[in-house]
Amino acid sequence: MFLVNVIIRSMDHLTLTEALLAVSFQTYSNVKVIIVNAQGGKHRELGNSCGRYPLRLINDCGEPLARSAAANFGLDDARGDFLLFLDDDDLILPKHIAQLVAELEVHSELVAAYSGVECINERGESLQEHFGKHYSKIRLISGNFIPIHSVLFKAQVRDSGCRFDEALDLFEDWDFWLQAAEIGQFLYIPSVTALYRISSSGGFGVKSSNADQAGNATQTLVTKWQRKWGSDSLYALMELGRYYHMAMDILQDNTGDTSSESLIESIQVLIKTNRDLKQKLESTNTQLNNVLNSRSWRLMGPLRYLNHVRRKRFTPPKYPS
Repeated sequence: MFLVNVIIRSMDHLTLTEALLAVSFQTYSNVKVIIVNAQGGKHRELGNSCGRYPLRLINDCGEPLARSAAANFGLDDARGDFLLFLDDDDLILPKHIAQLVAELEVHSELVAAYSGVECINERGESLQEHFGKHYSKIRLISGNFIPIHSVLFKAQVRDSGCRFDEALDLFEDWDFWLQAAEIGQFLYIPSVTALYRISSSGGFGVKSSNADQAGNATQTLVTKWQRKWGSDSLYALMELGRYYHMAMDILQDNTGDTSSESLIESIQVLIKTNRDLKQKLESTNTQLNNVLNSRSWRLMGPLRYLNHVRRKRFTPPKYPS
C-alpha cells in the first residue's frame, strides 16, 4: 500500500488540534504525519501519533521559518509515495486521502489529483463558496485556483527538483503547482473532500487584503516564469483575452456597462437563471412521471387508444362548393 505523507506547517495555532483530528479520521490506512515547527522555538507537545498514524515533529526548538522554507523542510523529510500539505487551520474530510490515492492508482500517468474544497469561517460554518474547477495548464498560468490541501501529488514531483521558492512569501503554492505542471498532468475530482478556513487573519492567497503585496508577488512570479512559457501558452492566453473582450462587448451592447463588476453580476444572473430552469424542469419531469405511473392513467389507457383509433378513422364530410 502506498505511503502518504501529510505535511503540516505549524504556527502552533489552536486549530492545529482540529486539523490533526481530521487527519486521524482518514479512511486510508497508510499515512505518516510530519509537523514542521514554522513558528520556531519550543512547540507544544504533540506525542508520537495522530490517531493510528505515526507523527513526527521537526524543527522543534529551531529558528522561525517562512512559509516556503517550512514547506521545503517538510518535503525534505518526507519518505514514501505521495505527499499532501495541510495548513494548521484547514481540514480534510475522512475520504479525502483515500479518494485521491485511488484516482492516482487508476491514472498512473498523472502527477497529482485534487478535489473540491468548501470554504468555512472561523466558527466552522459554511460560507456557501467553494473551489472546484477542472484542470488546464493555461487556467493555472492565468491564476491559482487550487487550495494547497486539496492536492495529493507524487513524490516524483519533489524528486524531479520542484521546490517552494523561498523568495516568495505569497503565491508560493501557485509557483509550486506551476513547476509540477511542467512535469505532468493534474486530475480534478468533482467532489468536496476538504474544508478551507477563511478568517480575518488569513485566507486564500488571491484574496489577500493587501492589494499591493498581491500585485508585487504576482509580478515577481510572472518575471520568473515568462521565459519558461512557450508560444503555445502565450497563444492560449491571447485566446482567453479575446473571449474576455467578446464577453465585454456583448455586455456593452446589452447594458452599456463594461465594468468587470457588471460582467460578473451578469454571469451570476445567468448561472442563477440556468439553475432555476433546471430545477423547474426536474420538478416538471417528476410530476409527469407521477402521472404516467399513476393507477388512473393506466386504467384509462384502453379508452385513450380507442379515441386515437376513432380519430384516425373519422373522415370529415366534403360539402359541395
